[in-house]
Amino acid sequence: MRRRVLLPLLLLVFAAAAAALPGGTARAGVAAVYGPSDAKRVLILVPGLGGGAGNFAVIGPELAKRVPNLQVWAVDRRGDALEDTIGFNAAEPGTAFRYYFDRLSLGTSAFDPNRAARHQEARGWGLATTLADLRPIVLRARAGGKRKVLLGGHSLGAATALSYAAWDFAGTPGYRDLSGLVLIDGGQLGTFGTPTVAAAKAQLAALRVAPQPFEDRFGVGVPWIFGIFGQLAAMEALWAPDAPSAVATSPLLPASFRPSSPVTNRGFFESSLAQGGISIANCGFDGAVRMVGSNQPNAFDWYFPTRLKIDLLGAASLAPGPVTNLLGLRERHLAAVNVPLYAFATGDIPTTATGARAFLAKSKSPRARSLVTSDPGMRHSDPLCTPWERSRFLRTLVPWLRAQPG
Repeated sequence: MRRRVLLPLLLLVFAAAAAALPGGTARAGVAAVYGPSDAKRVLILVPGLGGGAGNFAVIGPELAKRVPNLQVWAVDRRGDALEDTIGFNAAEPGTAFRYYFDRLSLGTSAFDPNRAARHQEARGWGLATTLADLRPIVLRARAGGKRKVLLGGHSLGAATALSYAAWDFAGTPGYRDLSGLVLIDGGQLGTFGTPTVAAAKAQLAALRVAPQPFEDRFGVGVPWIFGIFGQLAAMEALWAPDAPSAVATSPLLPASFRPSSPVTNRGFFESSLAQGGISIANCGFDGAVRMVGSNQPNAFDWYFPTRLKIDLLGAASLAPGPVTNLLGLRERHLAAVNVPLYAFATGDIPTTATGARAFLAKSKSPRARSLVTSDPGMRHSDPLCTPWERSRFLRTLVPWLRAQPG
């Protein structure tokens, strides 16, 4: 039954959209806060490509518990405000599935699969927009200088943190707002490659003619499907682990994720984790489902702006140059950045360490107070859900944070 309903829904998704989204302008914000309200230090964490503030649902409380005088803020980007999470708020996977795929109404609400096409202004939501959204959050955390702020992130969220530090905010260097940087398997200066003008021009040209302005992680023309399938798979694995997986049989699921034979909810969830950069051996089922299945905030960004991805990859040098100039990126203060750095690399992105060491060499970041470390046995998202006793990430970040002044 679900397969028959999904096919006409896919056609509906591709229909032309003209009306504006009710509810006002999308904006970024603090989605979750962990730790004491009187803490004198705040660690702000930014999720990566396709990730939401729920990515930090496991490590946020753990860090706040183990580091005295620390509060952790998990932030969402402005695209997250476009997400309709009403189906998941029902807290039951069958209802969520029907809301998103069978056009079930809940109260007066019904899911709009065309929301992405209604926000063509998001073609301009690049790095400048993201950092302009992030800076008021950083300044609020600083409380007029009464608190020290560390900025970090996972994957492209780590790239965002470094870009903030080197950014010029109308004459004010971003690093002056900060007292430290935390990179979780991501960064700049070669971490994700070296951009070229030709590649950046091609990406901009592709964005101009794309039907909608958000990353399509599954390549089916539906940007929200990645986040909904991910959270739904976690919910179904938790609620009915031994039942046949409905998500696994969806025609919207890419062939690379579709099992060749019938599979249970838990089996599909665990196989999807492996493809998504999470090791059950490290995180355990409980840690993985807590992070991936997190709600309010969730662990996915259904509407990640393509322009932001272009800009973050193009900002790799953290300095003026042909690519940053083409993209209009105000990366001007790398050499003056003088705050300590913590960087953690997994086996998936070992270049995190290379980029971090390049940052230390090119900036004034104090090496004696910085730490670059790794665990080749970890996958890309394992640091976000691996428990304390198995996490080299937590067991090195916690003492580093404790040693920082404030």
